[in-house]
Amino acid sequence: MREYRLLDYFKQCFSSSLNIKTNKELTYALTSIPPYQVHFFMLKFCIFIVRLVNKY
Repeated sequence: MREYRLLDYFKQCFSSSLNIKTNKELTYALTSIPPYQVHFFMLKFCIFIVRLVNKY
């Protein structure tokens, strides 16, 4: 069930003109997106914030 919710979330990220119906179509759509570069410092900072928020 959790996997379906995750797939539905990703499906809504694409325009409705793509008309994604199967997991295979979703996979092709996700792999066609160019990779996004994130700096290590930013990841470290985000992890710190998440831990801080979860603490309280």
